[in-house]
Amino acid sequence: MKKILIIDDEPLVVKLLSKQLKDNGYKTIGTYDTSQCMKIAKEEKPDLILLDLNMPPEGGISVFKNLKISIFTSMIPIIFITGVPGKEIRKLIMDLGADGYFPKPFKFDELLKKIEELLKSK
Repeated sequence: MKKILIIDDEPLVVKLLSKQLKDNGYKTIGTYDTSQCMKIAKEEKPDLILLDLNMPPEGGISVFKNLKISIFTSMIPIIFITGVPGKEIRKLIMDLGADGYFPKPFKFDELLKKIEELLKSK
């Protein structure tokens, strides 16, 4: 069973995504705290990470960069989910090397398709 780490400061988003992913055969771990996400990612070794862009206090981009420079987490695909829409944000995120970008609200079926695509190649 593939494992997905959900990092979002909104507990409802974590809860809803977790339920939908579990209903589709995935194991999930959720956190609302950027100070814990590196530790969780190293210990749990998720197959994929869903990361909110607006994560206090350091922000999702900082979390992304930290995950990508760690030898323990650098190969984990990361999809940004964000309430900040726009072509500029999408370009910035994709230029950083993210594996996907989904502005909230998004269609879960489209997110699930991207997750399946990324995990198929893993």
